[in-house]
Amino acid sequence: MTADSLLQLVRSGKLCPESQEPLPSPLAPYGLDNVDCPVCHNTGTVTYEKDGILYSRDCECMARRRSLRELKNSGLSELAELYTFETYKPDNPIAESLLKYAKKYVEDHPAWFLVSGRPGSGKSHICTAICVELISKGHRVVYMMWRDESTRLKSSLASDPEYYSRRMDELKNADVLYIDDFFKGKVKDADFNLAFELLNYRYTQPSKRTIISTELDLPALRKIDEALARRIIERSEGYRRRSPDRNYSYEKS
Repeated sequence: MTADSLLQLVRSGKLCPESQEPLPSPLAPYGLDNVDCPVCHNTGTVTYEKDGILYSRDCECMARRRSLRELKNSGLSELAELYTFETYKPDNPIAESLLKYAKKYVEDHPAWFLVSGRPGSGKSHICTAICVELISKGHRVVYMMWRDESTRLKSSLASDPEYYSRRMDELKNADVLYIDDFFKGKVKDADFNLAFELLNYRYTQPSKRTIISTELDLPALRKIDEALARRIIERSEGYRRRSPDRNYSYEKS
């Protein structure tokens, strides 16, 4: 499944072929009836025999189904139509380097990708494009807008600990986690504690990818906390980039 075909799925909103009497999908109640799969016939499971015993497992399409659902629920689906590698038009060496390393990251071994820079300089564009490409390869991506998500999590820590535990578990164990605008605004102790709990856990799971966009440079991250900055620096070795200083979104508008 290519990134282009993935975007066609996002745009269509109706991914299964029409018939006069369509059968209800068992995946519909879970928001997973978003891919037409000839392997499992849209049941989400496949059966196989081993040592004379019949087993069942998730079909490979389930990773794409869950990612598309996450993409839609997170609000990234609209950005995914605009923010692709094809629509990123570098016109200076820094932008060209950012695009080059973003494409390399998609094909490389799991690591973290950190891009810092001023607002509107293309950070979200390049990170969203990476996510779209990874989803097209079957990875499950979870999107986290830092300011909104951290506010909900901090308030739920006391008022709804069950939600806090459930959501943090999703963020910690995501195959790919994209944190947008990390540490946007004033960073308080509660923000740091949340970030450390999340990123320290993912630091101990080398197979999981973490993508971070932030306005803060490395000295600013170190000033907040040296230990947290060290973890980010170590895991993003080879994939720490600055976005161009020019503010493309303001210039286009």
